[in-house]
Amino acid sequence: MMFHVHKEVDIMILIQLVREFGIRAIANHCCDVHREEVFTALKASLVPIIYGPMDAFPRNIELKHESWRNTEKLSKSGAKFSYERSSCYTYKEISFTA
Repeated sequence: MMFHVHKEVDIMILIQLVREFGIRAIANHCCDVHREEVFTALKASLVPIIYGPMDAFPRNIELKHESWRNTEKLSKSGAKFSYERSSCYTYKEISFTA
């Protein structure tokens, strides 16, 4: 199941749901995450990430920490991820290895 999440608090709630109910989840967007620990928590919960789209400037208050610099933290976390190039897309079946 894919979850549209940006803020760290929403992602931590998603992790709780995954652990409590055994949901197989994909975190979609995650653009406001600015701490490596949150990406690491997603990795530990076996939640892959579709990150993006990245913009030059945050569009609203929900994305106040959005920055291309966050991609370094994502990469260092070791989480399974891919980049999203725009908000106009079609998802094909995404397979899990978890």
